[in-house]
Amino acid sequence: GQDILQRNVQKAADLVRDFKQVAIDQTADRRREFDLAKVVEDVLVMVEPSFKHTPYVIDTDLHHGLMMNSYPGALGQVLTNLLMNALLHAFEGMEQGRVRVHCAQVSDSEAELCVSDDGRGMDESVRRRIFDPFFTTKLGT
Repeated sequence: GQDILQRNVQKAADLVRDFKQVAIDQTADRRREFDLAKVVEDVLVMVEPSFKHTPYVIDTDLHHGLMMNSYPGALGQVLTNLLMNALLHAFEGMEQGRVRVHCAQVSDSEAELCVSDDGRGMDESVRRRIFDPFFTTKLGT
């Protein structure tokens, strides 16, 4: 009984997270100026609850004031996908794991956003296909 309850609570949490993401995307789908670190922090607020009851952590090194003129909704969605994929796939069979998110200014006109983890890595066959539309290594994800 408790397993069913816990699964349903997780499903509800996932739905709330998805609704929040849709709400953010509705207001952030236009090109505009924004602080890169603020967008990263907004994404972290949404994904950190998924990491909360796991042995996996997210470390950040964010430099505030890095203004970008781009699409914050799309950037937030990419970052969300990277973090959730790390949670779901990178640490399979591992007792602990760490994801690092770093943003910094690299020149007067360039900023850098890096996401890395200390997980298992990907097979070459997966690496070749990760940008294919709808590609997945697990049914239902």
